[in-house]
Amino acid sequence: MYRSGDWIIESAHGLTGTVLHVWPDGVTARFGGMTAIRANHQIRLAPLDIQQEDLLAMQHLAVETGDEEWFREIGERLGVGVNG
Repeated sequence: MYRSGDWIIESAHGLTGTVLHVWPDGVTARFGGMTAIRANHQIRLAPLDIQQEDLLAMQHLAVETGDEEWFREIGERLGVGVNG
């Protein structure tokens, strides 16, 4: 159902994150600077049309948490090449 790199929403708190690893009954995912394991029933795929302002807000959070990899992933989603 889920694949590495999928954007997901955690149901209980509405957190948006990306799947890092898929397990038979759940995933390991990154939510901001936090990595967590969630069961399949605790998450859902994020809509494909995440608004640009939401992506920019997530990118600002990545800067605040010092998560350069997440910053780059969001930049790719925004269509912006990031070199550094």
